[in-house]
Amino acid sequence: MKIHAIISFLCLASVALGTSCKDDETHFLQRSHDALSFPYLNSTKELLVLTNGSWKITPDDTWISCSPGEGNGAPKEQAVNITVAQNDGAERTGSVTLSDGLKELVIRVTQEDGFFTVGSPEIAPSFDLYEELVDKRVTIPYQKSKPGYKADVTATLEGAGAEGIAIESLSGYEMEAGDGAIPLALSGTPTKKGPITVKLHVEISSVATPYDLTAESRAKLAGEVTVTMFKLLPRLAVLDWGDYEKGTGTNFNNGTPRSFSFGLALEEEGRGAQRRHQKRERRAEQSQHQWSKHIRSSPLRFVRRKSACMPV
Repeated sequence: MKIHAIISFLCLASVALGTSCKDDETHFLQRSHDALSFPYLNSTKELLVLTNGSWKITPDDTWISCSPGEGNGAPKEQAVNITVAQNDGAERTGSVTLSDGLKELVIRVTQEDGFFTVGSPEIAPSFDLYEELVDKRVTIPYQKSKPGYKADVTATLEGAGAEGIAIESLSGYEMEAGDGAIPLALSGTPTKKGPITVKLHVEISSVATPYDLTAESRAKLAGEVTVTMFKLLPRLAVLDWGDYEKGTGTNFNNGTPRSFSFGLALEEEGRGAQRRHQKRERRAEQSQHQWSKHIRSSPLRFVRRKSACMPV
């Protein structure tokens, strides 16, 4: 009797265990990603779920949402939309959990920082005298703008070279979400040689701190090469004109004499040098403030060099 009972119990246990093992072997839960990365803006990505049973997905953070939140097994993948809210602060990390009652799978979610920034304004390095400004502008680059951001920009010009030039100011300029630039149109005709300083006061809606920015340019003669005198010796001036590209014509000047204008401000270099410079100024035919020398087969080589010496 006891032997029959024991045998019966063992048979039932083996059947139950066999059924359980079979269920474990046939049941599965899979997902297409184990991690998802998002930009700082409100955005959505798709997660695919494949299972032969019912499933449920739950966000572990309030800035993450899932739709749909549950489903039943199907012969093909089922799509779940994972959505993150706009991030205005530092980079953040969260997760969602996919489960079917027997197994849980965690999907990591990261979102980049959403700090808004404004870059340095950009302007052409120089403008030619007496040439009307057409399609010229100052641009203010920005990064990670949010939907609905608007800009108020107060712009002014200073410096001798700003004479004859105007710059627009903006009110309520609608910025594109993401990265972009705020354009400020320049107009007019430069009438005086000299430096140009652009001063900008920028206020962005939803951003507490305003921005005060500057940009530098200059008005110059057409074809003029900017030269800096960084050393003055007795009867010798050492000049630096930066990067210079040679021409393709005779004497590397594209077929026409290359004119170099040297504005020598020698107030701190001694009265003797000033007097010599003033004599040359008086002999100049077309300018009261500068002298120029046409170089054809010049003993000074202004070809892919950055400095030279000139008697003074």
